Amino acid sequence: MNILIILLSIFIIGLLIAIHELGHLAFAKMFDVYCFEYAIGFGPKIFQKKGKETVFTLRALPIGGFVSMYGETEDLPEEYEKLEIPKERSLLHVAKWKRALIMSGGILMNFVVAFLLFVIGNTIPYSQISTKVATSENAVLVSEGHILIPYRTYDDIEANYNILSEVEIAGESYYAAIYIHDFNDLSIENYLEFIPTSNLNVTNLDDLYEPKEEMTISLPLTFAESYDQETQSYVNEYTVTFPLQIVYDDSAGKYKYEGLNFTLTKNVYRRSFSEVIVDSGKDWGHSSLAVGRALVTLFSPETFKNVGGVVAIFQQSTNIFTNYGWGQYIYIWGLISVNLALFNLLPFPGLDGWHLLVIIIEGVTRKEVPKKFKNIATAVGMILLLGLILFITVRDIVGLF
Repeated sequence: MNILIILLSIFIIGLLIAIHELGHLAFAKMFDVYCFEYAIGFGPKIFQKKGKETVFTLRALPIGGFVSMYGETEDLPEEYEKLEIPKERSLLHVAKWKRALIMSGGILMNFVVAFLLFVIGNTIPYSQISTKVATSENAVLVSEGHILIPYRTYDDIEANYNILSEVEIAGESYYAAIYIHDFNDLSIENYLEFIPTSNLNVTNLDDLYEPKEEMTISLPLTFAESYDQETQSYVNEYTVTFPLQIVYDDSAGKYKYEGLNFTLTKNVYRRSFSEVIVDSGKDWGHSSLAVGRALVTLFSPETFKNVGGVVAIFQQSTNIFTNYGWGQYIYIWGLISVNLALFNLLPFPGLDGWHLLVIIIEGVTRKEVPKKFKNIATAVGMILLLGLILFITVRDIVGLF
């Protein structure tokens, strides 16, 4: 199954790239800009098909794509030098608003595709966990018929968890959280996690607390008898403090939690049509904000160490499918589509955002940015981007071992 999911992931990556470039091509054709080539990948051609005037190609390196348009560079590409193309079909001879739409077409398409993927994912029945809590001493289910209230619900790029309370362990402050990363294993060690309060943006399970000594943790949990929809508030809240013990298990050769009995039950639900649309809109908004925040701090040490490339995508998507099923698997691709859109919006040479920035500068100054400067900046930008992709890919591969 993993091989099939990896092959499916490769296909979806190619599809997202193809749709992105199709957005550029569609707007270029709409405004009658001459397009030499529509390419998926870079490097040597391994397949090509000639359309009416555009050549559709598949290239050897599957790390992106491009649409080659008349007017992007100072000279015609070598293989098209003999063509006689009217100047009015040049990218530089269309109105600036049209050129902006052409350059942002891929970004728009990725946003649309992301929303559609969220819609598809939300139509699939989803699992929700209901919780009962007891101490091992009296086995009385404190939350039977009652609601366990999260201190806070936190959505991260790679994680979704409910923070239950704040606790102190060995002099350090942690959030106790239900962090379910495998719906097939609902043992307490798999979902009760302690997250450093100083690093709430945890995306790596290695950052979570690992029991290293025997001790007792006082774990306060808040419950309510019910939830009032009209007032949107909990009814009769109360807090119970549970003694959670960390003991060493000789048979397993590791520390484990005892003294607390969480009973998690997986329930399956299906959304109505209106819920699908509303939830998909929320997913679109939340993912855009999450990816946007990550991109703003992209080169900070904390964020950059968690950045992954194609290899990491294959690994994560396979794990998500194995543990969560089709709904979350499709959701993660919607998130990746949002990522592609926002990443391309960055004003870095070689990306769509760079071309949009040039158009804005030219519109404000009413002067054309020198073609030589644009060509050099784009070439340098592409070299840096390819270098970054290569570095992240090598790091991901090394991290597998």
